[in-house]
Amino acid sequence: TNSRRYAEPRADRGLTGAVEGFPSTSPAARRTSIVAISHERRPAMKQLPGLDASFLHLETPQMPMHVGALHNFELPAGYRGDFLADMRAHMAERLVLAPALRQKLVKMPLNLSNPVWVDDEPDLEQHIVGIKLKKGSGQAELEAQVGKLHPVLLDRSRPLWKFHVFTGL
Repeated sequence: TNSRRYAEPRADRGLTGAVEGFPSTSPAARRTSIVAISHERRPAMKQLPGLDASFLHLETPQMPMHVGALHNFELPAGYRGDFLADMRAHMAERLVLAPALRQKLVKMPLNLSNPVWVDDEPDLEQHIVGIKLKKGSGQAELEAQVGKLHPVLLDRSRPLWKFHVFTGL
């Protein structure tokens, strides 16, 4: 693989290592290159806007502020697969296209500012959960189950989304 060892700048002594793969140049030029490279490795952080942060601050277990939706899908005739596994595989392939699904919130020190979004890799086993309804369940039972799940707050240590895949209708 094309791996490089990165040097870290230090205020007290300049550079602490070498960067493999770079031509030998003056120390100032190397510092400039190293800063640019190490900057690319830092996770992107975007501060949460004030209105969005207010929803987080107002949310309580008695008053969840997240949004939910219920979608009913009919599987194609003759489908023999595992829809939950297929859904996870489908999402795994497309996560690269949806940066919002790959970010979580991090509080700022002492809560002096709104939280920031940082990159994270979601655990699809935790974010796409299967729930099997009792045999013979209909729309009323499905809605009752959704009513039990919707007040549950999302885990803020993870990206803020979750799919519940119900089977057995």
